[in-house]
Amino acid sequence: MSNYDTYISNLEKTCSDEERALLAEARSRFRLAVELLDIRLARGLSQRDLARVSGIPQSEISRIESGNANPTIKSLHALGSTLGIELTWQTAET
Repeated sequence: MSNYDTYISNLEKTCSDEERALLAEARSRFRLAVELLDIRLARGLSQRDLARVSGIPQSEISRIESGNANPTIKSLHALGSTLGIELTWQTAET
């Protein structure tokens, strides 16, 4: 377990249910961000390249990769199709 994981685990022990739900949502958002960023870089694409091919604005790709977006299913499908993968968003309930 990394220092970050240990920190989050300890933090969750002192959180309310609502705060735990927010942490779970943030984890999902950052999991998606890391997946998109890793695959884009592995394909040798810049955000501009991916935007041009997928039709998704570069600014939205940037927000997704930084964990600051709630992408639509349409956006996830367009990005995933372009990269040859399936991108999914998992809510805290799933």
